[in-house]
Amino acid sequence: MQLINEYEYISQTKVFGIPLVHIKGHGTAKGIVAIGPLALGIISIGILPTGLISLGALSTGILLAVGGLSFSLFTAIGGVALSFYLSIGGVGISYFYSLGGAAIANHCAIGGAAVAKLAVGASTKGTLAIFSQNGYGQTVIDYTKVSSEYILQSIKEMYPNISGWFIELVKLTIR
Repeated sequence: MQLINEYEYISQTKVFGIPLVHIKGHGTAKGIVAIGPLALGIISIGILPTGLISLGALSTGILLAVGGLSFSLFTAIGGVALSFYLSIGGVGISYFYSLGGAAIANHCAIGGAAVAKLAVGASTKGTLAIFSQNGYGQTVIDYTKVSSEYILQSIKEMYPNISGWFIELVKLTIR
């Protein structure tokens, strides 16, 4: 016996011929808002969603992807999150900023284990490694033994153009 959810809803409202809402119990949902096992839309929700904003198990989004395994150009959030700008997850991997249990980035990372040019966390590796347990790199600072002002000054000297929101996260981490 094979169970297939035959439910489907397609809204009457269309934008450039694309349904405003498409919900499909099987197959691919395509709409501005798409909900289904496979979903393709500006906002997509499903097992395998793809869109500007995607929420699902294996999520691919341009602006935001949230899911167990998430891929995004801008922000990915999930168990494993991969992005170009910002990743947040159990394992976060990004070019610019990464936050997570294991955070890996080219530029800045905060995590239990962090690897980046600027790495902040319990165990870190970076050009500037700010740590509480183990740190490796060109400049290493044990944040449990120095003032937060010293750490922030060190960051600003080495990375004068770092984003303000990242500095605020560093402040929260080293308290």
